[in-house]
Amino acid sequence: MRSVDEVIDSYSGMITREQASTIANGADDPPGESISVAGLREFIRAAKSKGKVQESYKVTIEDNVYRVFNEVRQKAGLRDFGKRTLTLGNEGETINITLSDRVSSQVDVFGVERGDILLVKDATFVAARDELKSERLTTISRMRQSLSGIADYSKMEDSRNVDVIGKVTEIYPLRYVNQIGKQGQTPVADCKITDMRNTANVTLWGSCALLAARMNIGDFIKIEFCAARLVDSKVYIQASDLSRILISKSLEGRLPLAKL
Repeated sequence: MRSVDEVIDSYSGMITREQASTIANGADDPPGESISVAGLREFIRAAKSKGKVQESYKVTIEDNVYRVFNEVRQKAGLRDFGKRTLTLGNEGETINITLSDRVSSQVDVFGVERGDILLVKDATFVAARDELKSERLTTISRMRQSLSGIADYSKMEDSRNVDVIGKVTEIYPLRYVNQIGKQGQTPVADCKITDMRNTANVTLWGSCALLAARMNIGDFIKIEFCAARLVDSKVYIQASDLSRILISKSLEGRLPLAKL
């Protein structure tokens, strides 16, 4: 059994000694206050070791936004709704949360980005799926903004899983292609973005390509978890279903070359 201090450390210091003592002795429910992803994992491990894992738990999580995925629109009868996945935590200790239509839309409205600190209140942890899901009363609040992203393309190198900010200068028509090993056709769209001095050629695949329909020339966007490469000093960016696009006027202030 872990000591109280070890439990407090696993919760990133976000619980009291009394709460940590309860968990160390095998609590049936996680602390009522917000906990980190590592803290929730520690709680579930302790519950499993005592054979006390419930089907689900109500939790409030405060942690780093490790990854944001694009919203996916779905239909059920006449109803059209959106869903998306967020990954919370840090490398080696993460958890996915599925967000319903209302909360999913708030991610873009609030401009939630990778690296932000997010507070998710009244979510449900589903033990069988080892993930979180939002409920009717779930709310999200950004506690700290990361302000990350490459905004000067002259510093770009061949890299993967990077975030790039730019202003859209050209958008080309959506097209569909066949991909080896995939059923059906995959949407693809091309556009160009600028850091106000240098230009990058962008190819969007899947959900990112479908978002191109919402983009206009002059929009400011951030592409998260994309791949960048240099060919003859030209920058090429690839974004897939594993990437995310945020369209926001507020990103203009993150382009330092726009102020020159």
